[in-house]
Amino acid sequence: MRRVALTFFALLLVALASAKKPKWHQLDGYTFEQYVVDFKKPYAAGTLGHAQRKANFDANLKYIKDLNKDTTRTWKAGVNMFTDMSAKEFKAYNRFKKSADPSIRANAMRVHQAPNPNEPPLPITVDWREATAPRVLTAVKHQGACGSCWAHSAAETMESQYAFLTGMLPVLSVAQINSCTPNEAPYNSAGCDGGDYGGAWAYLSNQSVKRPAVLSSVTENWAYPIPLKDWYFDDQPSSYNTSACLDISTEWKTPATSWFAELTAVGVKGIATVNSNNATGGPAAMKAIRDVGPMSISVAAGNWQWYETGVFNNTDKNGATNEWQIDHAVQLVGYGYDKELDTNYWVVRNSWATLWGEDGFIRLWRAKDGQPEPCGGFDVNFGQTVCGTSGLLNDIQYPIVYEATPTHFG
Repeated sequence: MRRVALTFFALLLVALASAKKPKWHQLDGYTFEQYVVDFKKPYAAGTLGHAQRKANFDANLKYIKDLNKDTTRTWKAGVNMFTDMSAKEFKAYNRFKKSADPSIRANAMRVHQAPNPNEPPLPITVDWREATAPRVLTAVKHQGACGSCWAHSAAETMESQYAFLTGMLPVLSVAQINSCTPNEAPYNSAGCDGGDYGGAWAYLSNQSVKRPAVLSSVTENWAYPIPLKDWYFDDQPSSYNTSACLDISTEWKTPATSWFAELTAVGVKGIATVNSNNATGGPAAMKAIRDVGPMSISVAAGNWQWYETGVFNNTDKNGATNEWQIDHAVQLVGYGYDKELDTNYWVVRNSWATLWGEDGFIRLWRAKDGQPEPCGGFDVNFGQTVCGTSGLLNDIQYPIVYEATPTHFG
């Protein structure tokens, strides 16, 4: 019996190993046909789009291999769910849209500055992925085909701040933020077609807005899950579905779902920002990460299509014009130093599931002490030059949260 069990275990390990996606050094001889199997793509030979997907894959695989030939890079490119996308499609996938109303950021309740020269030095590493008491990060999510990165970022940072406040770490409803933040000034949300985490928090904190009580705070994901139709494109990445905002209290009427469920609701009473969008802004961001935890940021992710592992230094060598065009919202969760690479980095959590990057995270290049952060590329949507790798220092924010009274079901 023991020999049978060991044989079964060995076969299981082989099966699990064969199910893993190829790493950057395992791409010689890798084919589109195997990619379709590995990433569970829905198209087969002879079906609509198959030839174009194969052409995209072949071109992208060559580009990935060419990137990896440069041994001076501190990161490696690899295949992922985006490898069969054209550059145009991937660009359309990233939908962060900054609100045009400056009051959302200008009226911040708190503004974090760089450390005072008399303060003790900052830690070499702060990584909130490692926190256990309390835990402040929920699992990496997958936004699907919906351009809801901004809503994921908004929910994630609300979760983290609520965990600091209460010791509880709820999984908040991305769908409620995505569907219920209005597409009007100053909030400017278009749901799966893009939005702004600052706009979502501004709407939640605006006590003058007349709305149903169910929309005054954010509930948990189990109570307001993402509707199925928000997960896919109608036809192309420029055609998005977004479900209407729902009063979920009408969906839960039976005693079995109303008397025992402990429901959390998180409210927002203001927004805080970090004054860091300049060549010397790194220490301000580092201090804020240490003192207040994970925060929402917006980045230029046009070249992130290729990232697999390492410390990503986003330059025009990775894709001309993409290194400064802010188009994606994520969460800044730490910083550190890679001894092997002799490189500082930022730790960023994404919403593209765990098969992308380093289990769903990316490390971005950070300047060494006393050296300037990169700045460049005047971003027309932001009306300013953006700083930090991928522009990550341009718009660091977090919400000031409170325990709200939940809507009782039934």
